[in-house]
Amino acid sequence: WRRSKFWNTHPHSGTTILESVDHGYRQVNEMKTHTTNTYSLTSWLLGVLVVFNLFFQSACAGDLNTSHWFYDTHFYKYAEPSAGVTDTSRLPALTWGYRNNQGLKAIDTDRQVTGNYEVALIPTKYTGSGTSNSYYTKVLGEIYMPIRNTTYIGLGYRNHYDHSGYGTTSTGYAGYDRQSQYFYLPFGAYYANSSGVFKTQYNFFIRGKQTSYFSQISGYKNNIQNTQTSGYGLDFSYIPNSANWELYWRYWSIGDSNTDAAYYTNGSLKGYYYEPANKTNEVGVRFAF
Repeated sequence: WRRSKFWNTHPHSGTTILESVDHGYRQVNEMKTHTTNTYSLTSWLLGVLVVFNLFFQSACAGDLNTSHWFYDTHFYKYAEPSAGVTDTSRLPALTWGYRNNQGLKAIDTDRQVTGNYEVALIPTKYTGSGTSNSYYTKVLGEIYMPIRNTTYIGLGYRNHYDHSGYGTTSTGYAGYDRQSQYFYLPFGAYYANSSGVFKTQYNFFIRGKQTSYFSQISGYKNNIQNTQTSGYGLDFSYIPNSANWELYWRYWSIGDSNTDAAYYTNGSLKGYYYEPANKTNEVGVRFAF
């Protein structure tokens, strides 16, 4: 949520005014912004990871229908339609992980609790109050329990961290870090035919917690924490039989959060902020190694 709307009560008049401020980047004219070359940092990290990727690519002989370490490259887009704010991957995002879920795919297999675990680096381009290059890191974990045949239920956790702190946009807005945490219940099933295995998964959204590190901006006292209670996710994938690759699509649609107050360092109230409704898409290809 790179853009937020808040109610600001002026201390002298007591008048309540609706204002809009870009989330992730905020204009502060009186401050000297600490500048960090996030583009150079991201480029360096991406270069290291690409070399790492190429090293393992030669060993991609595993079968993703069995337990395996994997990596993927994907396109990422986050959007707040009501605010006109987007984050898109500048170069393909990269993920590494491990999963052990073949026991969910066949009725005659020894079925047991299994899981999927991932870490990711996502270079992004922000568009809203100007533009800016930054990057996200992500940690995701899901555990699954068989229900019947090839259906399952599970528990999921997703931690997305936006490293925009101390940067500026092309129009001079100051940046701050943001942490996004989702807690959810995956419900899914696998379908196999002569060509491969299909997975469909619905993510029942339990709760989201968003932390905006306003304290990184000069003149601001506290960080903002917002809670989300409405939304859902989808996860679809296809793996050919005995293949070392997989196509997938992930989607999140999350509603407005509650509000939280922001204060200046002198203790006076700045305003009340909430995270607007947003959507996230990830489309990629995954490889075993």
